[in-house]
Amino acid sequence: MYLKMVKKINHVQLAAAGKYGQYIGEVHLFVDADTKQVTSYAKTIETASLEEQATDAKEIAGYLTEGHRLLQAQQIAQIPETLSTDLRQPHAFITVALKALKEAGQTEAGCVKQRVIFSRFTRRNNQCRPIT
Repeated sequence: MYLKMVKKINHVQLAAAGKYGQYIGEVHLFVDADTKQVTSYAKTIETASLEEQATDAKEIAGYLTEGHRLLQAQQIAQIPETLSTDLRQPHAFITVALKALKEAGQTEAGCVKQRVIFSRFTRRNNQCRPIT
């Protein structure tokens, strides 16, 4: 189970909803117009506890289709070679991904969680292939 967290530390409202949508939530901030004092509260709800609606599958499919359309409309790279999951190979997927992140972010360093990136790919013969 993923951490559901709502708490306040040093007057900073924190809320975590899980990285894969396990929870949804709200953060409410209130500013007193006279004193400018800020108060807040947050709550999360486990998505598995929500009742499924008849239109959910259609709505989700629409989001997926629109996401694919948007991604295809804005191609950001041409990758001429097959990328490898083996870090020792000349075209290691993680190396290419980090280089792209550094270029896009105009930074000198990049950091990714390898498990998150590779979870979207199958591995056959130590090569990455997108899951279709």
